[in-house]
Amino acid sequence: MAAETRILVVDDEEDIRSLCRTVLEGAGYTVRTAGDGQEALDMLAQERADLVLLDIMMPLRNGLSTAEAMQADPALRNIPIVVMSAAGNLQGLAPAVIRLSSALLAKPFDMDRLLEVVERLTGYAAPFFTHGMSSDQSPSLM
Repeated sequence: MAAETRILVVDDEEDIRSLCRTVLEGAGYTVRTAGDGQEALDMLAQERADLVLLDIMMPLRNGLSTAEAMQADPALRNIPIVVMSAAGNLQGLAPAVIRLSSALLAKPFDMDRLLEVVERLTGYAAPFFTHGMSSDQSPSLM
């Protein structure tokens, strides 16, 4: 059940955090956000997440350091991490980032792709999500 599926979005860009929150909550997920890696680790110490969406380039504590800290903590090491980074940066990601992540999302990313990745990693298939369309505007399913 999505209401029980908790996602932590970690990005230093408020717009990215807000957009991810809106889309994921619209699909039924419980979402919390953090502006940097240290804030994320502090939040995870208080309440475990089922999935972490993690930016790489952040101040204070970057995504690689955050992922490494999660891997070193037995309570956090099995949480899937989706690395979010600018498309140009994906090619140059350190092997450690790739090893520690369950999936990679190139920014800017398509919201349907975000939901697809989250659904695959959490095992929760959200109900048909219309991105704000009313029911009479929804495409028919055949």
